[in-house]
Amino acid sequence: ITQFFYPANETERKKKIKYFLHNEIDKNAIIFIDNLNATSSEDPFIEVLTNAKCNIICTSRSTKYAHFTLVPIDFLAPEDCVLLYEKYAHIKYSTDKNEALNTKNAIYSIIHKVARHTLTIEILGKIAYCEELTPEEVLKQLDANGIDLEGIAEMDLDENTLTGHLANIFSVKELDLDKKYILAHFANCPMEQIPKDIRKWI
Repeated sequence: ITQFFYPANETERKKKIKYFLHNEIDKNAIIFIDNLNATSSEDPFIEVLTNAKCNIICTSRSTKYAHFTLVPIDFLAPEDCVLLYEKYAHIKYSTDKNEALNTKNAIYSIIHKVARHTLTIEILGKIAYCEELTPEEVLKQLDANGIDLEGIAEMDLDENTLTGHLANIFSVKELDLDKKYILAHFANCPMEQIPKDIRKWI
């Protein structure tokens, strides 16, 4: 990216990238683009990427790319979803086997209720850690709010799925613009990096 020397003007920037990809780049280079949402019909510049001399690998929820070879990625296995929740919720199991089993079962129920949606699982884990909620308590809150999305993950995903899915889990209607702005900037931070007074304020 440092080789692009991005011009501020978008038109000039696209010209620079086009020149870079077609003339200067190492043919063995691999460029990764995360979360490509625009289709070729919406942004013809995407075809510039597909004609690059190097390798371009993109992730996307869309499959409407005529010029790319598509490689479907399956949903994360339930066992790995449990590990994801355990990581972000900092789960420590009881030495009592029955209690430990109940905790594990509650986590499995959580990941099934949110249809193995990895970002939702991560956010739930972070909330549980921040608010010191057990998996059983998180499960009760999901039940109380009628959250049971099992099966939605099997539907064809489009660009609105992520936003719609999270809107079903987390209501942000009560937040003012300042809080939404702060949340947007903290969204990808580990909870440990967010000062406690700011977490409490949010």
